[in-house]
Amino acid sequence: MANITFKINGNVVTPVKDWENLQVLGTWSENGGSANISVEEFTFVNENAKLINDYIADGINSGLGIFEGIPFEIQYSNGSSLEIFDGMIDTTQYTQISPVEVKCKIKKIQGIDQLLDRANGVTYAFLYDEGFITDADFSRIPYIKEKPFKESAGEMALLTLSIFLFTKQLIDSTKSLAEKLGVNATAHTIGGVSGPAAGVQYTVLTLVIEAIYIAVILVQLINLITELLDILYPKLRGWNGMRFMTLLEKGCDYLGYSYQTSITELPNMYILPAKNDEGKRYGANNDDSVGYPDTLDFGYTVGEMLTLVNRLFSARLKILNNVVYQEPLINDTFWINQSQYTLPDIFDEKIVYNTDEINTRQIIRYETDLSDYWTLINYEGTGAEVITQPVTVGDTKRVLIKGFNDVVIPYALGDEKKGLNPIEVLIKGLCIAIDSIINFFGGNSDTASDIDARQKMLHVTGDSLSIGKILYLIEDPSTGKLVIDGQRVKIEAETLWNKYISENSFVQHNFRNQKRMFEDLKIPFGFPNFIQLLNNSYCIDVNGNPVKIETLKWSFDKDYALVSGWKRQIYTKNLKEYIFKGLKDQV
Repeated sequence: MANITFKINGNVVTPVKDWENLQVLGTWSENGGSANISVEEFTFVNENAKLINDYIADGINSGLGIFEGIPFEIQYSNGSSLEIFDGMIDTTQYTQISPVEVKCKIKKIQGIDQLLDRANGVTYAFLYDEGFITDADFSRIPYIKEKPFKESAGEMALLTLSIFLFTKQLIDSTKSLAEKLGVNATAHTIGGVSGPAAGVQYTVLTLVIEAIYIAVILVQLINLITELLDILYPKLRGWNGMRFMTLLEKGCDYLGYSYQTSITELPNMYILPAKNDEGKRYGANNDDSVGYPDTLDFGYTVGEMLTLVNRLFSARLKILNNVVYQEPLINDTFWINQSQYTLPDIFDEKIVYNTDEINTRQIIRYETDLSDYWTLINYEGTGAEVITQPVTVGDTKRVLIKGFNDVVIPYALGDEKKGLNPIEVLIKGLCIAIDSIINFFGGNSDTASDIDARQKMLHVTGDSLSIGKILYLIEDPSTGKLVIDGQRVKIEAETLWNKYISENSFVQHNFRNQKRMFEDLKIPFGFPNFIQLLNNSYCIDVNGNPVKIETLKWSFDKDYALVSGWKRQIYTKNLKEYIFKGLKDQV
């Protein structure tokens, strides 16, 4: 005979009043595979009610108070096995009926919605202020500010003309000053109406004004030359960013969990937040900027970072043994093969398909940034459009495929500097010649390689970023700098679709997303089955077909439950997909 034991705050207590008739509702969030469990209000009486009342009242002294739930366990034993529901009394949903009777709801401690509710209230700025994130967690990302050489030609021509005019004015003014030093001073000193003293005063004042004028022209000339050199051969600068894994691990650590994932791209992915100012010279030690997502960036909270990864990789969350797992839905090895539950073979003559989930058009796209024209110039990879159509059409007016799904990734893709501009080619030639001379006399110079190394790096067209960037970076073995080096393709829109997001395709992966739905299916069910489904709503039927439970209704005193969900079942192969990448150059 089965035995049920209740524990509050680790102590065995008398059974909850009328617990047998209470209904359990299990829902599996769109964000994760672990259940969100809620139970109809439990009624706690006598000493149990006093325990809860005292716990809440102690919040005004030095206790935990109403905003931290009380640990609550239900232990089920049939003599040979022990099953435990590890939850909490939700004291924020507390009602006192009398001093000896209170009502509260019960929640699963490690529920996905609860995790995200907490995570959405934690910002990375707060974690930085609290010391959970430090400057050592930031990654220095080198970049080069450059515009397309053809597009900067006009700007260079204007600067060159300005430099010529200012230089001419500087020469003329210098000659004028020299003449006044030699002529005006003599004229006013020798004679004149005002006499020698007035002549000296006039000469000094004239010379000071002329000198100031020349200094102003000289400063302007230096600024113009510097600006021209910055266009011809831009300095290597750096902005602070952060690794995805660091952001996720630090965020989950603060919430009391460790973080694990099998997504192979994440260890090399970085967020470069929006920036208002140009970066410091690369290698400078005076950069006090932050590398975490700021208020303008999606990902400013831990919850948004988890949501961003879900969106990029069509992933979901699961919590088990204080570990947050984030895995792509395409990973059946994780979601299906680890399932502990098998759906009984129940005859269901009702047939409903998920035809409302098909989309005739899906778009996966990164943002573009008007402050960085490279996101427009090299647009290829930024977006991918997937069109689903019938293979064979009898009458186009009777085609029923509809729907639109827009997967927006709220960051821009970083663009890689490829090739050298004409000035860099010239400088490289000079460096090769200098290296040859130095090495001829026994030196060991290779300055030309520094020019080549610039080709692998991030480049932007301006001194700021209105939209943050997602980057896939590797460490250059020769320089130690973080560079793109052809890796961008690994996180481009089409790649994400083909490898991850296409798990919702009605065509790819053997028509994977075609499903047969079931609703309020009555199945044999008990407490051990309840425990099996808590952490993974994916399971299989008796024939080995993948099944997903989306809602569960069950009462403690019943030997059955009502479940709703789906199982994969192909119901048409008259479908095909087209993928369009968009224009290569949006400018």
